[in-house]
Amino acid sequence: MRTSTRVWLAAATAVAGLGLVVVGLAVGLPWRLTDFVLGRVIRVIMALAGAGILIAAALPGGPRRTAVRATTGLLGVTVLVYPTTLSLSAAEIGGPVISVLAAAGHVIPLVSIQLLPVLAGQQVTGRSRRGWLTMIIGVAVLGTIATALALNDASGSSVLAVGGTVLWLGSFLLAPFATWSSVRGTSGDVRRRAIVAALSSVVPVVIIAWCMTLGAAAQAQGLSTDASVTALMVGFSLGTTVTAALALAATGSEGSWLLRTPVIVRLLAVLLVAATTLLATGVALAATEAGLGSQPALVIGIALTVVVGLASASLHGWAARAVDPGAEVVEELRALGDIADGEQRHSVQQVLRRLVTDPGLTLLVRADDGVWVDSSGMAVDPPASGVRLAGPPEAARAVAVGSQPEAAGRLRRLGDCSRLLDAAVLEATVQRAHARAADAARTERIRLSQDLHDGLQGRLLGIALNLQLSGHDVDDPAARLLVEQTVESLRDAVDDVRSLAGGRLPSTLVAGGLRRALTDLVRPLAAAVDLRVPDRRFAPEIEATSYFVVSEAVSNAIKHGQARQVRVLVQEDGSDRLLIMVSDDGAGGADPRLGSGLRGLAERVAASGGLLVVRDAAPTGTVVEASLPCGS
Repeated sequence: MRTSTRVWLAAATAVAGLGLVVVGLAVGLPWRLTDFVLGRVIRVIMALAGAGILIAAALPGGPRRTAVRATTGLLGVTVLVYPTTLSLSAAEIGGPVISVLAAAGHVIPLVSIQLLPVLAGQQVTGRSRRGWLTMIIGVAVLGTIATALALNDASGSSVLAVGGTVLWLGSFLLAPFATWSSVRGTSGDVRRRAIVAALSSVVPVVIIAWCMTLGAAAQAQGLSTDASVTALMVGFSLGTTVTAALALAATGSEGSWLLRTPVIVRLLAVLLVAATTLLATGVALAATEAGLGSQPALVIGIALTVVVGLASASLHGWAARAVDPGAEVVEELRALGDIADGEQRHSVQQVLRRLVTDPGLTLLVRADDGVWVDSSGMAVDPPASGVRLAGPPEAARAVAVGSQPEAAGRLRRLGDCSRLLDAAVLEATVQRAHARAADAARTERIRLSQDLHDGLQGRLLGIALNLQLSGHDVDDPAARLLVEQTVESLRDAVDDVRSLAGGRLPSTLVAGGLRRALTDLVRPLAAAVDLRVPDRRFAPEIEATSYFVVSEAVSNAIKHGQARQVRVLVQEDGSDRLLIMVSDDGAGGADPRLGSGLRGLAERVAASGGLLVVRDAAPTGTVVEASLPCGS
């Protein structure tokens, strides 16, 4: 605790203690007023409320050197003094000065509980409310002057009395407008605090309504003035204490239990129920006074309770959603609109940073393969710390790691966000699957490159060299020309093999399309392969994947299946998908889980957004089917 805080707390405690001693002495004086009698217990309760408010303003964890703390301290002092001046005036001690202080003892506290919520909301949101503060003070001053003139029998005292009452009662509606309007546009912890400040502005309204209703009920039932005044002072003590507590909580430390979501929502529910009941009761009393009778008044009261109750329930539901941080995440994400593919984690991370006011916060998500990734998709080490946002404690799926110590508490208040983070987790899983598919394709390409370089390329070059050397010994010109053409074809084939070995596609596929490339591919096996391919171009990646599917399937059919006939069918199915089917009459029994070639091919097809199926044909042979998206 800071030295200055200790000093303020010691001073406040001393003043509160001294004030309670003075009140104890004052309440022991005889009560000589005949208009009403205010019991000693009620006056002690008022003094305890003032002492509590004064000490709360000086407690550590509250707002430091702010208008909220100063106004709360002033409120505590004036509430503490009020029962003393009432007691002295009732005992006819102190003369006119004490009488005036007793008559006006409620003015400063009632103005303070209107200013406190506005000052708290201003401090929390950083939005100036100077105009509202000036208006509240101005209306209160005018109301006080009008009431004072009416009490002194000035000219037009009846008009002044009505005007003063209207101004006083109307002034209590200014603070709710000022505070609730400042809630709009806030988020995170700021929103929660702004709502608490706004709730503190509703408390005086409810208390005033309660006091007026009790007064009307006492008059209607013929109760004594003492009961009405006692009810007014109970409401006065309760209203000032609750308003001060909420204003201090809104601007104080994060540990206050008044900032917890369930407490805020329940407090709002209590205020709404109280306001609904008081309004219905007041209207029913007014109807009775107007001569409508008890039964019509009861019907009016019940109807009004239903109507206002429905509106209150709607307001309560809104506040519950507004205060709940999880609901805030939903609203913030909804405000972003349609989130582009691959941006889910980044968007959630930005929303969390804004809600907990931590620009360095990092969102980590665990994909289905158990690898943790950040918002950019980079694999990271499993988080050793952070706040779990999704998944059970033993198998967290998303963790937020804050860069500021206070961010952890704000993140924990979000609760379980599994439903909100499902899209981010799925995005990470899909990205990891694509990465595995790309790795598999790259590994398979390296393997094929090595096989082609070490095997087929060397054999083709050897055959071409032997033919070229043998051609020199051929006398027949036609035969020599055939040998030269064959050598040239072999050299072209070697170039294609080198392209494949280097990870590049055959030039015929790039320049001529899928039909031309597949025709060239199966030309040496024209007698054994029935090829049917549409004569149109598709997307480059689809043509490349289709080429490798046919190449691998035909190669497996001839090499492993000992097939005599192979049928290749490539066609569009009318739903923007390209269907590839390679069937043979070989031995069958192909299993993509056993062969690295088919397994890599399945990964490549999946990376292109398609599906590969390998099955046995009837009665013998193998069928390789692939479905790829090809657009319109």
